[in-house]
Amino acid sequence: MTEVSEPQEGSPAPRGGHRRDVRLVTGGMAVVLLVWFALVNRGDVRVHFWVVSATAPVIAVVAIAAIFGATIGALTVRHSAGRRRRGRS
Repeated sequence: MTEVSEPQEGSPAPRGGHRRDVRLVTGGMAVVLLVWFALVNRGDVRVHFWVVSATAPVIAVVAIAAIFGATIGALTVRHSAGRRRRGRS
């Protein structure tokens, strides 16, 4: 028979550890896939943004898109967390 040991006194209780681990693994996989995609596609692409057009390497376009996406995602999470703390939905 296997006994489950109780947490030691003074040791921190796990708090959201599993959820954090899932986020870290998912984020790590996304970074690996972005790097792989950018390295496999080393050619130049034409980018059209409103009235401006430019030619840039795929790796630069992917990196800029990833930075914008991560920034928007972080701002959205921070904004929604602030609304929850204040009691609004």
